[in-house]
Amino acid sequence: MVKKIKILTSFFPPEKGAASHRILTTAKELSFYGFDVSVITTLANYPTGRLFDGYRNMLFKKEKINGIHCVRCWVYPSNSNNPIVRILSMLSYCFSLFFLIPSLLLNKPHIMIIQTPPLLPAFTGVLISKLLRIKVVLNVSDIWPLTAVELGVMHHKSSLFKLFTAIENIMYRFSDAMIGQSYETCSYLKQKSKKPIFLYRNLTKPNFSQVDNSKVSNTKKKIVYAGLLGLAQGLFNICNYIDFRSLEIEFHIYGDGIERKLIENFIEKKPECNIFLHKTLSKDKMQSKLLSYDATIIPLTKNIYGAFPSKITMAIAAGLPIFFSGDGEGFKIVNEFKLGYVSAAGELNALEKNIKNFSKLNKQQINNMKLNIMNVVNKEFNYSDQQLELCKFISSLI
Repeated sequence: MVKKIKILTSFFPPEKGAASHRILTTAKELSFYGFDVSVITTLANYPTGRLFDGYRNMLFKKEKINGIHCVRCWVYPSNSNNPIVRILSMLSYCFSLFFLIPSLLLNKPHIMIIQTPPLLPAFTGVLISKLLRIKVVLNVSDIWPLTAVELGVMHHKSSLFKLFTAIENIMYRFSDAMIGQSYETCSYLKQKSKKPIFLYRNLTKPNFSQVDNSKVSNTKKKIVYAGLLGLAQGLFNICNYIDFRSLEIEFHIYGDGIERKLIENFIEKKPECNIFLHKTLSKDKMQSKLLSYDATIIPLTKNIYGAFPSKITMAIAAGLPIFFSGDGEGFKIVNEFKLGYVSAAGELNALEKNIKNFSKLNKQQINNMKLNIMNVVNKEFNYSDQQLELCKFISSLI
C-alpha cells in the first residue's frame, strides 16, 4: 500500500527563500523513498506580497512543481509591517483551507505534515486534520510567538501573545509528532510535549566533487555573502567598518533587501573598496557559485532562540570556511566542529581580526580547512543519512 502524505505550507516554489526550498526538498526526498506526496499552499506571492504572474484572478490552482503535485489556495497577499494586515492575510488562507475538506475526504492522506510558522494557517491545518482523523506531524522552523517577542514585534504580556501561545500549545497537544530544525527547537518542544520529535536540519546536498582547491589563491582571496540584506544581517555596517582593500580581500555580496541601496551607494562613493554587489541567484545557481569563493561571512545582529541559519549548511556543502558573527546555536556549531571562525554578534572588530588572520593563510592551510569541513559534513551533517532517517520516522507513525 502506497503511503500518502500531504504537506501544508505557506511557502513553495516558484517562491524563493529557505522555507520554500526546504519544503520542496522534503517533498522530493519523501517521494523518492516511495511516499505519495502532494502539497497544499497559497497562490504564489512571497516575498513581494503580490500575486505572481500566472496566479492572479483565481481561487485555486492545481499544478506540478518539480514532480510534486500541488494545490494552491486563494490568499489575500501582503508583506505589510502592519500586524493587523498580516493577520488578515493569514486568515484569508485559513478560510480557503476549509474548502479543501471534501477533496481531503475523497483522497485522505495517512499523514499531514504542517509547516509552522505562520501560526494561524498551521493551527487551521491541525484542526482540519483532527476533524478528519488524519495524523499530524508539525514541522517547526521557528518558535512562535516567542520569536516575535525576541524580534521586538510583540510584547510577552500582550493579549496577542497570550492568544498565540494558547494556539501554539493546542497545536502541540493535537500533533502526533513534531520536527524541529535545531537542537534548541527540539529541546523547547520536549518541554512542551512528550510526542516523538525528530531533528531535521535544512541540509544541502554536498557537491564536493566540484570543489577545486587549485583555485585557492595565495594572495588576494575572495569572501562571499549570499542572502537577505536586512537589518538582522547588518551587511552595511560590515562594509562600512572593514577595510577589505587593505586586507587584500574581495568581498562579494549576493542578495536583496532594505540595505541593498545603502550598499550600492557605499560602493559608488568608494569604488576602490573591493566590495562587489551582485543580483540574487536561485539556490541551485548560488550553490554552484559558492564553489568559486574561498570563504563566506554569516552575520546575525541578534540571536533568535531556536534559529539555525540555513546559510551554514549551504556553506559547508560547498566546503567553505565560515566567518560566523552572531550567537546561539550557529556560533556553537561553527566553533565546536571547527567550521571556520566565530565572533559575537555586533563585534565587528573581532570579525575583522578573523578575516585578517584568514588573509594570511596559504593555499595548503585553506585546503586543510576545507578538508576538515568535508569530513564533518560526511560524519555529522550527512544529507542522505538525514533523509533516510526522516523517512523511517514518518513510516513509524503510519
